[in-house]
Amino acid sequence: MHRTHVTTLLVILTMFLTGQVQAEEKRLTVLRTVVLDPGHGGENLGALGFNGVYEKKIVMAIALKVSERLADQTDATAKLTREGDESVPLARRIAFANELQADLFISLHCNSSFSQKPMGVETFVLSEKALEEESAKLSRQVVTPRGLYASAADPAAAAVVKEMLQFAAHRDARGFAEQVQSNLSRSMRAVDRGVKELPIIILRGAEMPGVVIEVGFISNPVEARNLSKASYQDLVAQAIVDAIVRYDATLSSKRVPGTVAESAIGK
Repeated sequence: MHRTHVTTLLVILTMFLTGQVQAEEKRLTVLRTVVLDPGHGGENLGALGFNGVYEKKIVMAIALKVSERLADQTDATAKLTREGDESVPLARRIAFANELQADLFISLHCNSSFSQKPMGVETFVLSEKALEEESAKLSRQVVTPRGLYASAADPAAAAVVKEMLQFAAHRDARGFAEQVQSNLSRSMRAVDRGVKELPIIILRGAEMPGVVIEVGFISNPVEARNLSKASYQDLVAQAIVDAIVRYDATLSSKRVPGTVAESAIGK
């Protein structure tokens, strides 16, 4: 065979095999739909940075970058709780994720302090006490059998499913929080302030793992300047996407989508 033809065949074969590998790398098993929540928006400006940039602008830019990279590097779907500079109630944000039957909820924020010294990244999950309070509320609510509860026999059974989903979400949230916290502190070379629990309103009622990420202190001159740079925002976004991919691999070895809901209603 002519050398040119051999070379051409090798190139085509390499492209084919490379395409297969890339397709395998892009495939996520559990985290199929990710809801990104850029904090604040509209008249809710968020914290004012040392350099005069508001929190709502920084987290919106990061959320868009995460969404773009998630689409480019995986086959998961990203949805944003706000598409632009608009005000969205806290309860509506998590309700939006629940209605989409999302597999992961990430709320992005910037930290702030009266002092210019604090710096670093930290990640929050819902506290045990807040989770118990949300579970107690279910006994006083009418939960309509729809969505993930569609197969429930009645509102009482639907409430049981919702409670189980909330507990499973809380359990899985801690694992993702630790993964993303490690990624961020390492990629950004930032102070690691750890994973913490708080009775955060926006995570109450979550039916999927949910975290709040504080990507840095915009009251700190250095971090305010960094967080306003597109290149630094790229680092933050990539660290989050990498955490999603790695955590999906962890979850896929433990469970499959729908297992919690189906077991709760006796399937």
